[in-house]
Amino acid sequence: MFFNNHKRLFAIALCVFILALIGSVALVLPVQAATVNILSTSDYRDSLGYYHVVGEVQNTGAQALMYVKLIATFYSSNGTMVGTDYTFTELSTMNSGAKSPFEMIYSDPPRTQIDHYTLTTDYMSTTTKPTGLKIISNSSYTDSYGTLHVIGQIQNIA
Repeated sequence: MFFNNHKRLFAIALCVFILALIGSVALVLPVQAATVNILSTSDYRDSLGYYHVVGEVQNTGAQALMYVKLIATFYSSNGTMVGTDYTFTELSTMNSGAKSPFEMIYSDPPRTQIDHYTLTTDYMSTTTKPTGLKIISNSSYTDSYGTLHVIGQIQNIA
């Protein structure tokens, strides 16, 4: 009788262990990988010698992202790396499908000639944030210099 109960308890413990092992493996499998696509980039050097890289990225994954970081590696015309820099997107949290602009200002010495650069991204997954803005009032006018001014109020309805 003792051996039958012992065998039964051992079989139950073994089943629980196997189910726990299967469950832990299922928990580490990703539902869908997050993805950030770089939609566009442009670059220019301003009058002070600073090198600007501007563009837009999109979260094409199923998860919301935060701290979306763009890392640039700058190269000379002969392919030598001359520096690196990074920036974050304007939106601190990007829900699935969201787009956000970015601007990186690289203050390399003016003697450094940047021929081209590469961009990579880094980010963290987060929970989806509610979004929504409502325009309460708006008006616009063009001043004597030809500059358009838009004035208004918005409400965060999220």
